[in-house]
Amino acid sequence: VEDAAALAAVHNGAFNPNNWTPELYRKVMESPGYEAERELVIQAPDGTYVAFTIIWYDHLNRTGLFEPVGTHRDYHRRGFGRALVLYGLQQMAAAGMTFATVAHFGDNEAARGLYQACGFKPWYMINDYSKRI
Repeated sequence: VEDAAALAAVHNGAFNPNNWTPELYRKVMESPGYEAERELVIQAPDGTYVAFTIIWYDHLNRTGLFEPVGTHRDYHRRGFGRALVLYGLQQMAAAGMTFATVAHFGDNEAARGLYQACGFKPWYMINDYSKRI
């Protein structure tokens, strides 16, 4: 997948607030460890991207990471996120990964349900603090 404009659009449609631009997404695509074949998307019949994830590999620890995972708000509750995660798990296993992780905000019940439906179990909780400076 190499269409930065379509990827930025589906990210903006999945997460609020979000300010992805094609230029910003191209920077993600140029980052260390990014490989276009691990950017997984589902397209509508008209070619619009409706759901996405990137799978990242840690070959040393044989761990795969889903980050981010999202479905455009117009396509929620249709199984697209689940399909991507299950396919991503197959890809991780084929690449030799033996463990997979994914994270979400604690109050995101939809994400919790999705990941548990895909077989993930809670691993640990993190308290993340931030401050605008």
